[in-house]
Amino acid sequence: MCIAAAGLLGGLVSAAGSLASASAQSAQQRAQAKFAEQQAEIERNRGALSAGRERLTGARAIGRSIASFGNSGVGLEGSPAAFLADVTSENELDADALRFDADRRAGRFRFDAELARSRARQARTQGFFSAASPIISSLSSAASSFARGQA
Repeated sequence: MCIAAAGLLGGLVSAAGSLASASAQSAQQRAQAKFAEQQAEIERNRGALSAGRERLTGARAIGRSIASFGNSGVGLEGSPAAFLADVTSENELDADALRFDADRRAGRFRFDAELARSRARQARTQGFFSAASPIISSLSSAASSFARGQA
């Protein structure tokens, strides 16, 4: 009986270790997911800031062009107006490209976060199965010992 009890105790200790290890791995993956989500938010904010700066830079360039046209006595119709429309359009495309690139980087971080959350769930599930194995093995050995009269 003492040997069977010791075997069962060993199985329980092993199971507890498996659960503790799985819990630690799961916690680490959840922390990784949180970090990736924070990085995604940083990238989105960086993109908004960069796009805003690009628009401001473009607006300043247009302002300088308008002032230059005015100082030269050129009106804002015809070719100067077309030029300003082109500059405005190009500036908006540049700002959109900066925003798109930031959104793409943020998307990668969101994907990394979801992957880490999936690994956290997997670690928890694996931990339960890893914990069950030594318990089942210990119970099986104890039952065999008891059946043979060695308990």
